Amino acid sequence: MIGLSKKKAEGFIGNIPAFKRLSIIYENEDNIDKALEICNQAIQFEQSEEYFKSCIEKLKNKQSK
Repeated sequence: MIGLSKKKAEGFIGNIPAFKRLSIIYENEDNIDKALEICNQAIQFEQSEEYFKSCIEKLKNKQSK
């Protein structure tokens, strides 16, 4: 992913609310794998790491049920 390495090199500081919204949408559609993917991407972009790690835990618990 070219954009990701460029953002990391430049030290992108900002909030991308689309990650949170999209993960919620996928979760509501019971598309847990896609929601997990979005959470991991958000962490790569240094977006609210604590929030997305807790979401990953919640999604994994939901997935195992």
